Amino acid sequence: MSWPDASILADSMGPDVQLVTVRTSTENDWLYTTFIYPHTDLAHQFWIGYTDQTVEGTWVWASGESSSYTNWSSGNPDNGSGGQDWATIGGSYGEEWDDAGQASGLFKAILETAAPLTFYVDGAGNGDYLDIQSAIDNSINGDTVIVRDGTYYENINFNGKAITLKSENGAATTILDGSNAVTVVTFNNGEGSGSVLDGFTVKNGNAYDGGGMHLYQNSSPTVNECIFTDNVATNNGGGIFCLSSSPLFYNCTITDNVAAGGGGGIFCQGTSNPIFDNCALNGNKANNNVGGGMACWIGSSLVLTNCTFIENECGNSGGGIYLVSSSHSTIENCVFEGNFSSVKGGAIAAYSSPFSMHNSLLNGNDSDMA
Repeated sequence: MSWPDASILADSMGPDVQLVTVRTSTENDWLYTTFIYPHTDLAHQFWIGYTDQTVEGTWVWASGESSSYTNWSSGNPDNGSGGQDWATIGGSYGEEWDDAGQASGLFKAILETAAPLTFYVDGAGNGDYLDIQSAIDNSINGDTVIVRDGTYYENINFNGKAITLKSENGAATTILDGSNAVTVVTFNNGEGSGSVLDGFTVKNGNAYDGGGMHLYQNSSPTVNECIFTDNVATNNGGGIFCLSSSPLFYNCTITDNVAAGGGGGIFCQGTSNPIFDNCALNGNKANNNVGGGMACWIGSSLVLTNCTFIENECGNSGGGIYLVSSSHSTIENCVFEGNFSSVKGGAIAAYSSPFSMHNSLLNGNDSDMA
């Protein structure tokens, strides 16, 4: 069987079948011991989904994945007699890889279905990856990346992938630290609710907009059990900046974030419609502008359920929340306590922004102007 024949066979078996992608040394070892040795004679080599047929010397995976792992044998790939555009494992090369041509004689193929996989990130070296972004880059839709305890000095981007990025033991012991230099977490490739960030502390981000997290280009991920703290924006959204995106936040804490502009904790604009359920926005500051806890700007709306806004403050209006030219927002079973604004609306300031509030408590909020 030639490599093109194997590719045609995979296509005929369904859209989720392909020549295998090898992402790690662990996978490589498993393929060899499971399918090759000692189950077949060493004369056979097995096609894998790696090819430079399109551009000589530029090897890519047929699946479209971006895995950088390789295990070439010494001197390979060498394109020895020309036209050796496909990678093999096995035969006299053992677990190592060779590049081969169209010959079909002693070649078999290893196919895979795109079943979800789970990877582990461990900064101490006891996982599949040392850093989180490498795990994201080498995952595909449906995969799960589990991050073990530690502080990871990274700025990460989901790159549009519908994966679950989850801490092993929760936000208290798994920290994403932006080193006071950049946005810590970015969603900017149209991610949907299947892109999940679960159980991290996101801290020490520093950016123009969105020190802790920046969402734009219709990105609407799910964020669960996360803590956003000590992040800074020199413009808007100290903790989180949301532009034309509608993320889902569950059981999150947004605390002690600062924006020089609006939205110390969170800033939303451009038809953003975020949902916050059982979230706490405490101690955030918009130093020179509006919305100490949260600012919802032109064309956006909020859904807040079972949330608390405590001791947020701003240098203008809306100590807890500032709404301006927004669509209809809903506030239910929420608490606003001890928030302060230098102008109007210690708890909430709303301008041309209808909202409904039910079963909520306002206590001890204050402003310098009546």
